[in-house]
Amino acid sequence: MKRLWILALVFPLLFTACGEDECPDDPLSYDSGNVTGPVLPAGIHEFAVRFTEDELCGHLGNSLSTVQFFIGQAPSLAEVVIYGDGGDSRPGAELYAQNVTNAIQIREWTNHLIVNPIEITGEDLWIAIRVAHVDVQNSVGCDNGPNQEGGDWLLRADDGRWLPFTQRTSESVNWNIRGIVE
Repeated sequence: MKRLWILALVFPLLFTACGEDECPDDPLSYDSGNVTGPVLPAGIHEFAVRFTEDELCGHLGNSLSTVQFFIGQAPSLAEVVIYGDGGDSRPGAELYAQNVTNAIQIREWTNHLIVNPIEITGEDLWIAIRVAHVDVQNSVGCDNGPNQEGGDWLLRADDGRWLPFTQRTSESVNWNIRGIVE
């Protein structure tokens, strides 16, 4: 009888416990592929996607190992930047930054391997691409929408504010920025 009782407790756990297939190496992303990219003025811009605690809960204990992004026109500077949790309207502390200007692929996806992968701890994670334009141009790509919450954050150096792109322009898109968790 004792064995049946233990089996009755253990059996449901077998079907509810996290298995390897529940957290595949699929990217953290909001986009549906590249379609275009916004044309922005000269200056420094930071494009970011924000993944909340709820969106990351299935990846606890795993690590962000790679950032994928799409660049349409080469900026004069490009950096991959990872931020921690800072709240609902801005990222927190900078966890990682790497200049990738000489490694970007134009009009295709660039894969950036994070030197020291960032552990998923259950707090929000912001994945950003910081670019500098010397003239009016597009750089980071986007899909054709509709926007998903967290998929279109933009910091412009001229106003110093993090805002969703939909609030800046009413265009509904998601940045072509993805995170690979392993």
